[in-house]
Order: sequence, then C-alpha cells, then structure tokens
Amino acid sequence: MGRVHGVGVRMAEIDHLSRSRLTSTFKRNSQRSLRRSSRRVLLALIAAVLLAPSVSAQFYFGKNKVQYTRFSWQVMTTAHFRIYFYEKEVEVAEIAAGLAEDSYRRLAARFNHEIKDKIPLIIYSAPSFFSQTNVIPGLIPESVGGFTEFMKGRVVVPFHGSYYDFDHVIRHELVHVFTFSKLEDVLSRRSRVRYVPPPLWFTEGLAEFWSKKWDSEADMVLRDMVVSQRLYSISDLYEVQGTYFMYKLGESICQFIDSAYGPDKLVRLLENWHKGRNFDDIMQVTLGDDLAKLSEKWEYSLKRAYYPNMAGRGLPSMESRQLTTQGYSVNGVPIRWDDGRGARDWVVYKANRRGYSGIYLRSLGEDTQTRTLVKGEQSSEFESLYLLRSGIDANDSGLIVFSSKSKESDVIYVYDLKEHRVTHGYHLDGLAAARSPRLSPDGTRVVFSGLRPDGFSDLYELQLSDGNYRAVTEDAY
Repeated sequence: MGRVHGVGVRMAEIDHLSRSRLTSTFKRNSQRSLRRSSRRVLLALIAAVLLAPSVSAQFYFGKNKVQYTRFSWQVMTTAHFRIYFYEKEVEVAEIAAGLAEDSYRRLAARFNHEIKDKIPLIIYSAPSFFSQTNVIPGLIPESVGGFTEFMKGRVVVPFHGSYYDFDHVIRHELVHVFTFSKLEDVLSRRSRVRYVPPPLWFTEGLAEFWSKKWDSEADMVLRDMVVSQRLYSISDLYEVQGTYFMYKLGESICQFIDSAYGPDKLVRLLENWHKGRNFDDIMQVTLGDDLAKLSEKWEYSLKRAYYPNMAGRGLPSMESRQLTTQGYSVNGVPIRWDDGRGARDWVVYKANRRGYSGIYLRSLGEDTQTRTLVKGEQSSEFESLYLLRSGIDANDSGLIVFSSKSKESDVIYVYDLKEHRVTHGYHLDGLAAARSPRLSPDGTRVVFSGLRPDGFSDLYELQLSDGNYRAVTEDAY
C-alpha cells in the first residue's frame, strides 16, 4: 500500500494489492488465558484467511524467495511495541517508534480498546530488504506497502523514503490489529462461539479511513466511477475483491457511515458484533438500515456530489482516442523519433499486458502495432521494472532510461531504439534503490531518486559516459 508518485501510476495498482497482504491482516491475541470460545473464534478467523480464494495466484510458479542480506536484528521496546530493526536503520526505527506510539494512542481512543500485549513491529529500511522477509513465505509483489501477519500478530512495514507514507502504512496496519483484537474481546466477553467474518471491503476501508484523510487520489477514483457509470453497489463489491478499487470504495463507504449516521457508528458496529448472525444483521442493528439501504443512500450521495462535475466537461471516452486496451499501461513518454521511415510521433510506456510488466513502443499515427522492448520478471536482469513505483524517460534520439531490480540491488539501464537492445547497465554500489531516472537535455547524464541502506532518499546524478554518480541533495527530507 505505499504511496506512488506520478500521474496515473497509482491507478495502475488495480491489478492487485496482493492477497498475501489482504489475507494476512488477521491477528491472534497471544494471551495464554484465552477461553475456549475465544480459541474457536480465532480458529474461525484463521480458516477464513486460509480459505480465501486465489491466495497462491500471487506467486509465480517455481519461484523461490532469495534472501541476499543477513540482518543482525535488534529490539527496541516502547510502551506498546517491540520494534525489530537492524543496525543500519536505527534512525528509521526511532522514527517508526514515534509514529507507532502516536497511532496507538489515537486508535485506542477511537476503538475504546487497549491491547494488553506489546505489538511486534518489524521495520525494513528499503523495499528490496522488505521483499526478502521470511515473516511470510510467499513472494511479495511491488504493490504491497506493508502487512500484518495473523499467526503471531507481527506488523511488517518497509520505509520508502516518505515520512507521510510511513505514517500512513503503520497506522493502516495497526487499525487491522485493533479491529480483530476488539472483535475477539467483544465475542469472548459474551462467550460467543459463532464468528461473523467482516467483509474485506470493510476491514480495508476502515483501515484506510482511520489511517489518513480523504485525499485527491481517492476522490479521483470515486469521481471517475460515478461519472462513467461504473460505480459498484455494496452487494457487487465481490467483483473487485482484493483490488485497489475495493480499498477506495470501502474507504468511501466508511466515510459515508461516519458522516451520515454519526462518528460513533463504526466502532459501534464492532461492539455489536455479537448481535447478528451475519454482517447485514449487524449493520441493521447498528445503523437502522441494512446493507441494501446503506448502499442506496451511499450511491445517491456520490451522484449528488459528482454529477455537477459533468457540466462543461467531457468524458475521456468521448473526447479522446484510447491507445491501449490490453492490460493496463502507465508512464507514457511521448517522443518524435525517426525509425528509418521519417520522424514520427511515438509513445514509450510501461505496461502489464499478460501478467508480466514490460516496456513498449507504439506509434501515434496510423501504424498501431506495439513493439515489445523489454520483458520484465522473466530474467535475473529485469526481476522487477517497478511498474507502480518508478517512472521511465526517453528522448527524440531514441534513448530510453529505466531502473530495474536485479538480484539484490537496482540497476539503471539505457535502451537504444536504434540498436534495438539494452546497451548499458549501471550498478549503483552503496544504494538500496534507484527510481524514476530522467535524462538530461543533452542525453549525457541521468538524475534519479536513490535510497540508501539506512532508509533515507536523495537525488543523484549519474554520468552515462563512465558510470560515476554523485549525490545532488543530502538531507533527511
């Protein structure tokens, strides 16, 4: 769930926000004195997770998780957390401790609930280190910004260089911890054996709603769905189960419940969990409306909010020509390049067309053929093209620059359209990540965002002639 910067990139995340994350948010309370009813509730929780569909579909068949780095783990204890970190990221761990304790205080007040045991919080200073974690066995897709593992209640979060995103992800995961701890407490105090699993749109929507403010990105998603008449009712949310759309729709529904029914109603839903045979019953008891009526009111409120936007504006489908239809495409860079038949307009872009990411070239003229330039996730050179987190650049001379994960580190590559191949690869010793490279006007240098092993990011300049690079900025921001 980490934030993605760049026009249209976050929308591409609709493919999946990883079942490994979505289905691992359930937490087991580690108290040894749990009554039998609580244990049965816990078993129901685990069963609900393990039986969730398509869990294994996130992982490439035959692929093993390779651990390149050996971490010397240390533990920092705070009032409510055991924070696990390694020596290089001590500053990031201290930041995480402050953010986590602040989130705990806010959420304890919201949920009217305290968690008795210290919460294990595991911090990684870079996504490349996070992807090697053995907290869960499966491969972690790029779109996963953090997860909560239910067997031992461990929260695992990487630092991407953004303090805002770090705070958001930590609080998002802690909402999951509080949600299921609260439900377990409510049911065990009433000796309830029957467990009603909350729908995924509710748990993820609540985690989003209580971890950040409603922002322009969420507004963009809902606005587009409403004006293009593609809004899903609550009963149809199963169609976007586990996607980015589900997160934003769930967040919008929780926001509507908070504003239309009262700010106390979301936590009352959890406190009334023992009063219903299913989620619809619990909603009826708490709000006075069932899910169908709630959906009707929510959809109507969105139409009233967004339909006026149609005045004086047009839909993309009516006002423009769609260039790509297969999979989803991002990071389009227009160039004017001569392929031997005269200079023409082209677009270079990244896309996921058949389950793998790649870099493609397409003419903007009558020639609609798409050329595949680089195939990602199919070799050790291009293990990940960072479809969601890194942009590309190109110039009219036919040079394309992009970054890719290669084994333990990131490499900046240069592709030459004239030679139809990658001509250079620049290994950046001392950096844990390199993202969104941009060519200088003369095509001799590249500036990019680099992430150090200690977790802090800066801008760097790379000389293409000799591969030397230097920091352009050097601060905590």
